[in-house]
Amino acid sequence: MKVINIGVFADEPNLGSGFSVVCGKFAEYLSKYSDLRVIFFGRWGQERYFRKTSLKGNFPYEYVPCQGGTWDKDLVDAIVKRYKIDVLLTIDDWWSIDAFLHASKSHRIPFHFITPLDALPIPKEAYKKFRQVDALYIPNRSWKTIKMHEEKVAEGDKRKKVNVIYHPYGCDTKIFNPIPSLKNNDFTFIWIGRHEPRKNLRSAILAFEKMHKKYDVRLLIRTNWKIRSAIDMRIYIAKRRLPVIREQSVKCSHGEITKTYNRGHALLCTSKAGGFELQIIEAMACGIPALVTDWNFMNEHILHEQNGFRISYDNLRKQSHGGIWANIDVEELANYMRLCVKNQKAISKMGQWARKFVEEKYRWSDSAKALYESITSNLDSRNKKC
Repeated sequence: MKVINIGVFADEPNLGSGFSVVCGKFAEYLSKYSDLRVIFFGRWGQERYFRKTSLKGNFPYEYVPCQGGTWDKDLVDAIVKRYKIDVLLTIDDWWSIDAFLHASKSHRIPFHFITPLDALPIPKEAYKKFRQVDALYIPNRSWKTIKMHEEKVAEGDKRKKVNVIYHPYGCDTKIFNPIPSLKNNDFTFIWIGRHEPRKNLRSAILAFEKMHKKYDVRLLIRTNWKIRSAIDMRIYIAKRRLPVIREQSVKCSHGEITKTYNRGHALLCTSKAGGFELQIIEAMACGIPALVTDWNFMNEHILHEQNGFRISYDNLRKQSHGGIWANIDVEELANYMRLCVKNQKAISKMGQWARKFVEEKYRWSDSAKALYESITSNLDSRNKKC
């Protein structure tokens, strides 16, 4: 039996980014297949270039620390040669995609690309890249947009069609699980994410400010409080005397994030756009419902009034990359936050149902199995053509 060397290119595996989490989980489950040798190349693992021998360590796959930044052509090419890579796999690294396409063509090996597109419409330039990959995996309904676009291409057109596959992520429900003993006495809303315009922490703060004075409530925010914009937010919170609990997000383990979820009663996801917000299913796995912007793809995980609430949006704005973002309706969000506080028993039951929903729908083992079958099937097809 020939063993396939699959190179998974991501951030350092211990980082808490969605980029690292998704690739790490796929690498973990793919390594269970005896015909695969999984080698995880992690950026930010060392200062320069890449390690010439892989590490086993505590990971179920081989790990190779690499320099940070974008993956350039020379670096990817050298890695492919050194480790005799048969298949390239990475996620959503638009700055580096040309390096992988170059390696795929130069070494005649397949390139599988995972991307959680976070906004529509999809730029025309993206389709040019999509047609060059062997398989494109998308975890949200934007895959339908791509499929419809390709169906409109004339039948006589010789351009390669995009091989797009709907491929939702999973959630580790052994790590993300309810811990009732950690629950705060005061009703606590949770907000987790990077402090950047797309994540839209400002709207969560404004909604909380509209409703907190009448109730014993708290807002727990886990982000990087050391960056400039976050410092300005800290000043605003202090000036308005808001009951906000601050937690730092940098180098935060999944175990710590689980504790954060369990200190709260409901999650606020106020993003202006999102491809597959892992925090929503992680929070639900911990037994708390989510209030999300009813725009783009954040709402795909939420059945309104069953495992959370879909909050209306306004102020649509087109971004420089072509995608359209939307602001959550702050007044409506504040109203639903009041509803949560007034109906805590119902919210608790919603959280219990949300946990079951995630257990049934989002399994990493199922997602990895589908990925494995796609990779091996693609290789078989290529070998037959040869």
